[in-house]
Amino acid sequence: MKSKPALSPLDTPSLPRLGRRGIYTTVKPFSGLAMLAVAVVVVTALYFAKNVFVPLALAILMSFALGPLVMRLRRWHFGRVPAVAVTVLLAFLVIFSTGTLFGGELTRLAEELPQYQTNIARKIQSVRGMATGSGVV
Repeated sequence: MKSKPALSPLDTPSLPRLGRRGIYTTVKPFSGLAMLAVAVVVVTALYFAKNVFVPLALAILMSFALGPLVMRLRRWHFGRVPAVAVTVLLAFLVIFSTGTLFGGELTRLAEELPQYQTNIARKIQSVRGMATGSGVV
């Protein structure tokens, strides 16, 4: 005795058989103007929401960067809250010390800028003097 194969939803006798192409051709594609309108709306929404999305993206990136340290502290039998607190404190310490280092270098550069300016002006004058005397350029 032969058994009938199971019918798929496309093989039901009450519906006409469309095939795969028939299913997908029933949807009309967007026009170029509609695509442009959607793009403008999305870009505008992202522009006005950047005050929310930029810190959110930075927080997600920092969570990926700090996650391994939290897991290492958890393996060393720290609790969840102390491991996160130590990691966040260490991250703030690194960020603060890097900012202090860059700020100090920037302050030193600003103090020495007049000396650099006169040095650069002397070098430009010496290059101009060499160029007019040699006749090569």
